[in-house]
Formats: sequence, C-alpha cells, structure tokens
Amino acid sequence: MSDHSFTIQGMGRPKIVSEEAVITAAQNLFWKQGYCDTGMAQVLSESSTKPGSFYSVFDNKRALLVRVIEHYVSTVVESRIAHFLNTPTDPVEGIRDFLLSSSLSFESGRFVGCLLVKTSAEFAGKDGEIESQINRGLATIRDALCSRLDEAKALGQIPESLDSLATASLLQSIDQGIGLNGELTKDQAQLERTIQQFLDLLEK
Repeated sequence: MSDHSFTIQGMGRPKIVSEEAVITAAQNLFWKQGYCDTGMAQVLSESSTKPGSFYSVFDNKRALLVRVIEHYVSTVVESRIAHFLNTPTDPVEGIRDFLLSSSLSFESGRFVGCLLVKTSAEFAGKDGEIESQINRGLATIRDALCSRLDEAKALGQIPESLDSLATASLLQSIDQGIGLNGELTKDQAQLERTIQQFLDLLEK
C-alpha cells in the first residue's frame, strides 16, 4: 500500500495526516492487544494524529479495522506466502519453514499469532462483513498451502490419495495454533518437534 498523505485545511497551518502511519499504528496495537482493548486515543497517540484529522480520513474505528485487515493481508500474509510458499524450494521444506515462521517471530520481539485469527475471535457472530474479510485473508493462506501440497504430490513426497484442500485446512489450523502456543510457551524446540512430527505423518 502506498503512503497517502492528506492535507487538512483549517485554522493556522495545515496538518498532514499519513494514512499509512495511522493504519500501521492501529495494526500493531490490534495485533498486540486486540481490537476491543485498543482505544482510539492509543491509535492517535501512536500515529501522532489529531482526532479531527483522523476523522477526516476514517469514518470510525471499525472503518479503520477494515483498512488494517487489508493492509495485514497485503503485507504480512502475502509476504510470508511469497517468502516460504511461492518459491522454487522443496515443497515440504517450504511448508515446514512457513509453519516455523509462526513460532520464530517471538525471538525477534515481533508479535506472534495471526491478527486475522485474533480478530475473528472478537467478531465471531457479530459482524458478517468483518468475518467475510477475515475469511478471505485466511483463504489466501489455505490456497497457497494447497498449491504446495499438490506440488509435493507430483514429486511423490506425499501420497497421491491425500486430500490437498482438507490437508491445507488442517495445516492452517496448526499454523494458527503454533503462533498462539509460541506466544504462551516460547518453547521453540517443542514447536519444531510438533511441526516435524506432523510432516513426517504426511509423508507416510
């Protein structure tokens, strides 16, 4: 997403509102502490934005969340997919590294877990539009995993009879669980063993 800036006219000097700065600040806060537990005052403070300037660009906090989810999918999700799944590497190794990337993030101090999953827990049954947007983001991950599984089948790494879509959905659930468990336990060795155990079962 390009960094759009908006000039707000008013008394005194114009104020510049960076859409990118607001969305990035909100994404980090929603990811770390959840949408409901994040106040607008925090978002404004983190992005150095005045309330009047913010509301000239975003209608409300929910509208900001819609933009945050779009930003998260186009940056974090698609970046992970491009780096680990859309590469000419060994398919099974690519899947393994993708899953490991969920558990390794806590070592560098970055937030762990998936923003889509965390937000879906807050909005389940409450907002159909937000749920649909989250599901589209999750489908992006599932489809990428499914493609790698098909490649693994073609190479004879996993049984041809394996249902790629169902297995991709299971891998996605494991990926989500790894992120959450990593946040709680920070036991990387155990997470790596769990991932390898599942991949070993796939190859049998």
